[in-house]
Amino acid sequence: MNNNKDKKFYFLLIEISSYLNLRNKLKWVEIGCGNGNFVNFLLKNNKKCIGIDVEFKVGPYREKLIRSKYIKKISSPNNNRDDINENNKKYKWPINKETTELAFSSSVLEHVKNLREFASENSRILIKGGYSIHYFPCRLAIFEAHTGIPLGGIFINKTYYRFMIFLGLCRKNFKNTNDAYQYMKKSTNYLKKSEIIKIFSEFNLIFLGARNDLIIKHVGPKFYKNFAKINFIVFLFGIFRSRLLIFKKI
Repeated sequence: MNNNKDKKFYFLLIEISSYLNLRNKLKWVEIGCGNGNFVNFLLKNNKKCIGIDVEFKVGPYREKLIRSKYIKKISSPNNNRDDINENNKKYKWPINKETTELAFSSSVLEHVKNLREFASENSRILIKGGYSIHYFPCRLAIFEAHTGIPLGGIFINKTYYRFMIFLGLCRKNFKNTNDAYQYMKKSTNYLKKSEIIKIFSEFNLIFLGARNDLIIKHVGPKFYKNFAKINFIVFLFGIFRSRLLIFKKI
């Protein structure tokens, strides 16, 4: 995240905390923290937070956060994203059992191949009554969130992707390459909302609801706020743009 996005997502989490009546000094865990920028932002705002990821991206605070153990590596066979699949015995989050009150992710869930292990670890680290919050783009988005391909989350087809790239209908970093299709096949795993809820429920994480209105209110451009109270717009946004799902451990 950049600093502006950090602020927007921070205020989204603050409003959710208020909505859930969470106490101020709770322990937060960011799942898929990347380079640790958002963890650093939270620490500067007096939040108790640890970030975890399979590998860390380059960032200005990364080394400092690693040394101070504010960001930690998730154990996996080869310590990288490529080998995270189902039934990896080494896959384990570096957080003690039942020590976390709020675990959250941003643009992570659509990449998770091993969702059952992910949900199991999510449940393991949460205290009873703890919350799990996940913000991620939708498969049915008009423009796929990572590649920019129109309906690229639906039609993951090599010929279709090549044609869209030929027309220039993709993000700049995918123009004149065939990497977009390979990226989608290798790095994304869009699941239906019902599938995610079912898998999480197997590990005592009960779905409380979607707060897509808060995405509209906090994350998008300022004029988006005008639509946050229009139920039909919020409904469509949760199908064709992004979702924010909230779970509680029972």
